[in-house]
Amino acid sequence: STRDSTAKKRYSFDFTRIDFAASQLRAAPPISRGDNISKDLVTVPAVPEVQTLVSRLATGSTQYDRVLSIFNYFSPANGFSYSLRTEPGTGNAQIVDFLNNKRGFCVQYSAAMAWLVRQAGFPARVAFGFTKGTGQPGAPMTLTNFNLHAWTEVYFSGLGWVPFDATPATGRPPGIDHSPRLGCWPRCTSRKRPASTTIPPMHGIRGAVCSVTCTSV
Repeated sequence: STRDSTAKKRYSFDFTRIDFAASQLRAAPPISRGDNISKDLVTVPAVPEVQTLVSRLATGSTQYDRVLSIFNYFSPANGFSYSLRTEPGTGNAQIVDFLNNKRGFCVQYSAAMAWLVRQAGFPARVAFGFTKGTGQPGAPMTLTNFNLHAWTEVYFSGLGWVPFDATPATGRPPGIDHSPRLGCWPRCTSRKRPASTTIPPMHGIRGAVCSVTCTSV
């Protein structure tokens, strides 16, 4: 092949790590009806089984509490489990099959949670990236295709997109113990340096700008 190889090539980037508190998410103002994000990312097909489930789950007094109820639904306590092989369904909608079989991996969980959150009237999307990888603190971390991951992001007015990872064994809702994803390409060794810049609190939210250097292998 005449294509250039990416082996041993290095690149660097900065990312912003944001730490959300439950109290801040609960205090987020309602999303304006004129918000383009609200218009574009709340549409889902009408599925009676999903509508019934969401009407039962999303009963909290704030957006965060309603989203958190949906997040908590996808827990082992409710029969959900992680599996790389999904069970075949018999329903007319794959979302219903997944909710009935309660087995799948990150793609199913992130898409299902986004669907339910949209059904509750809040903008949601599915994000793709990588988990943290492996390695000792302060040493290079290795990311491979096994670190590929998907999670749900929910839009909160004034705060932006907030990640929720509903996949069993990996999920921790923001405001409780959120660990942002570190993203690099598959099979990449990365070294995370200490936070280089602390962001001044905005809306009471704290964060830091971190730097990452990657070397393809």
